[in-house]
Amino acid sequence: MALDVLIQPQVEIPRRGGDYELILQLEDDGFTHFLAPFFEQLARTSGQRIDLYGDAAFGGILLEDLKQTFAAARRTLEEKPQHEMKEKLDKMEAAIDRAKATGSYITFWGD
Repeated sequence: MALDVLIQPQVEIPRRGGDYELILQLEDDGFTHFLAPFFEQLARTSGQRIDLYGDAAFGGILLEDLKQTFAAARRTLEEKPQHEMKEKLDKMEAAIDRAKATGSYITFWGD
């Protein structure tokens, strides 16, 4: 059970050979559980719910909401030596910046 996190030029179900880049896969693990309260807050403000079983897409102004979500998670981690989590946050924040610069979307595709 994994949640694929992609950069896509348009929101569409990813297919082999499609136009997308896999950023990372969120598993049912400590990192995803750590992010859960941040994702709940994001759902209240954006209407997009990120979980292992559903799909969500962030483009345009919603990318800033997504970036702020990961920035809040990073601030919380600054107090803890969770290096693996920080590396994943780095990947997400860099992907969001690239999506903003290219007019792309960050999409989450669950099982």
